[in-house]
Order: sequence, then C-alpha cells, then structure tokens
Amino acid sequence: MIHFLGRYLSLRSCIMVGVDCVLVFLTILLLSMVRLGFNMEMLFIYDPYLFKTSAMAAVHIFCMGYFELYSPVSYRLSPAVLRKIMQSILMATGILFVFYYFYPPLRVGRGILVANLIALPAVLAAWRWIYSTKLSGEFSRERILIMGSGSLAKKIARGILECKELGMDIIGFLDKDTSRLGYSLVNPRIVGSYDDLEDVVSRQGVNRIIIALPDRRNRIPMETILNCKLRGISIEDGESIFERIMGRIPLDQLRPSWMVFGEGFYLMKVEKFIKRVFDVAVAIVGLAIFSPVFLVAPVLIKLSSPGPVFFRQQRIGEGGRMFTLIKFRTMREADDPSATNRWAQNDDDRITGVGRFLRRTRLDEAPQLINVLKGDMSIVGPRPDIPYLRDEMSGKIPYYSLRYSLKPGITGWAQIKYRYVSSVEEGAERHEYDLYYIKNFSLLFDFWIMLKTVQVMLAKAGAR
Repeated sequence: MIHFLGRYLSLRSCIMVGVDCVLVFLTILLLSMVRLGFNMEMLFIYDPYLFKTSAMAAVHIFCMGYFELYSPVSYRLSPAVLRKIMQSILMATGILFVFYYFYPPLRVGRGILVANLIALPAVLAAWRWIYSTKLSGEFSRERILIMGSGSLAKKIARGILECKELGMDIIGFLDKDTSRLGYSLVNPRIVGSYDDLEDVVSRQGVNRIIIALPDRRNRIPMETILNCKLRGISIEDGESIFERIMGRIPLDQLRPSWMVFGEGFYLMKVEKFIKRVFDVAVAIVGLAIFSPVFLVAPVLIKLSSPGPVFFRQQRIGEGGRMFTLIKFRTMREADDPSATNRWAQNDDDRITGVGRFLRRTRLDEAPQLINVLKGDMSIVGPRPDIPYLRDEMSGKIPYYSLRYSLKPGITGWAQIKYRYVSSVEEGAERHEYDLYYIKNFSLLFDFWIMLKTVQVMLAKAGAR
C-alpha cells in the first residue's frame, strides 16, 4: 500500500490511478491532434502541446481524487460514480480556466475543451465498466490470516469486509483457546490456535498475517512467524493495518512502543513555521472572501433571537493554554453551551433557524479566522476542546493529551471524517482520527483537508 494525502492506496487503487493517467493524457492529446491536424512529430520532439496536455491531465487526476474516485466503492460503474466523474471534469475545467487567466501560455483552444467535456466522461466510464466486469477478478486477492480474536482483530476484519476492493480475503482468526475452534466472530471463523499457525498458513495459502493480540508477551510463536516471513509471507501488526484501512489509529490495545518507534509523530520546527505563515495568509484571504457573511450574518442573528452576535467561549489551545474562541452565535443566549456544558445533539432545540443554517454550512466558524491571526488557532488541526469536555474525556481516553501538541484548527481530519461528538464513546472515536492526523502531519495533507472541507461545506454534512 502507498500512503498519499491521508489515504493508503492498495494495488488496485494504484492500477486505477495509473490507467486513468494514461487514458486522460492520451484522450486530451488525441483531441488536440484531431483539432489541430495530425502531426506525429508531437510525439517525438518537444512541443508545447505535450506540456499543455500533461498539465491538463494532472489537473483532471487531482480532481478525480478530490471526488473520491480512487476509493474502493468508486471502481464499479454506477450513476453515482458517473456523476462524480462529471463533477471532477467540470471542476478541472474551472481550475484550468483560472490557470489560463494567470498563465496564458498554458491556454488551449475552446474546441479542445468542449470535446474534452464530451469525450473524457465516456472514456473513463468505459474503463470502469471494463474493469468491474472483465478485469477485477484477474488481479490476485490476498489471503489474510488474523492472529487474535479481540476487539482490534474484529475491527480490522470489519474494515476489510467493508472494502472488498482492497483485494483482501480473510480466511479466519487464530485464538489461544483451542475450544473456540469454529466459533464465528465477524463472519470468518476461528480456524485454529496460535500453535496451528504454520499448518493453517500452508493449508489455506495465506499471503499476509496480521498480528492483533492484546498482549504479545510469551504468546507469539516468533520462530514460526519468522519462518513464514522467510517464505515470502507478509507480517504486519494490527495497529498499522487498521490505520491504513480506516484512516484512524485504534485506541484499543494501542502500544506506546508502536507510536514511539514507528513512523510519524514527528513535527519539524521548519514545517510548523511554514504552517504558521500559511495560516496567516489563508486567514487574511478568508476574511476578505467571507466579508459579505460578516455583513449579513449579524443582522440575521439579531432578528432570529435576542443576544450578542458573537459567541465567546474559553477553549484549550496548544500546550494546554487557554484562549477565547469566537464564533457566530447559533443558539439562544440563555441556553448556550457556555452556561450548561451540554453535549451537542442532533436537532438540538437550543439552535435557532439561522444558527442551524450557519452550522450546516460551517459559516458559524468564519470568525475563528480572527483566532488564527492572533495565533490561538490554525486553519487545520484538532477541534478545540472546552475544559469541561477535556476533564470528562482525558481520564477515559488513552493519550488524549496528544491532541494539545498542535494548535487546534478550524477544520481538521476528524472534522471532515467524523461529526460533533455527543458522548465519551464518540469522543474516543474522534480522537482516533486526531491521532492519525498528528502522526501523518504534513503541509500537503493540510492542503488536502482544506479542499475536502469545502466539499463538506457544500454538502452541509456533519454538523449538529
């Protein structure tokens, strides 16, 4: 698997990306040759059209990734996938028009763009139909054996079963108790004990062993596992495979040594400085873009209910320092969370009509750009906690204090992948996404999260 922009790409995903790159490039190039006249020299010597074609193809592939066309559910042609293909092509066309305005030498003729809007959807749809109906079974699937039968093992199995296109088939679990042989956990059964590892691997043709044990001391048959590895069988710990599949880090049975000695959880000072410069620039541009909201929203808030326009609340920032967060008020003043410290709920009766719209579009968080300029927050980071919820969750959720190693963000990986939390259990699941972000922090990942946030705002998803 290849890690890219917060996602691990399987072999099948890499194949889809590679073929799409070739198809998009060739389609645009052939359309250019038809429109301008066939000239084979374009294929063998430098020509500006090759540069233009490459740039157009890169923008289209980026937009296809943005619309999740490289997630396993998008490999099979369906009306929803076809709609995503059209949306990605329209978005790419819009981006290219902006590029053409600022860099005219990149410009191509309108005839090529119009032909591209017609030809590309047909080509990409045809490829996905061919792949899903004729080729998907040609790529060998990995046969997975999970060593362990606890909560982490079951979560991994559910993740694999939900993502069939990962190319993984679970042949079963191993358990220390021989009396549980044949017991069904998630659908696959317990097929043996730890001592049966070598026999099961040989008999079932296992390609990968996932070790998901709560306590590995004196339990793992290391010599047998080493023999399996020497035979070319992949060995992987449960935390790593769960992270790859689910995009979050499991708190169940999470070992400190995995975080300390593994990759990630390393923040360079240079990156943090560049992130700060980027935050200030984005905040200034954002305040300019949302200036109409700052003019209209206060009037609507005042008309919807009595009280101040802005909601101010003490939140916890980087290093546990307190700061005052600013948002547009979305609830009736007497019932604001600052007074009651209640969990957010679906269809909360404290929310006004205007507040519900502001929350669903995330426009209520626009004033937090002021917090970013002041240095209290970042554009991307974990959601800022209130002290009450910190006290409620820190004693019950492992490694909860790690979220304060970065500045809290207006948006973040947890914000786009999860929802507002309304219980300690949901807080723990959200924290798994925050840990994933902290572990895999990069400026490119931040940029990707910002783009996905725009998509979430347009879909009005995830708010309470």
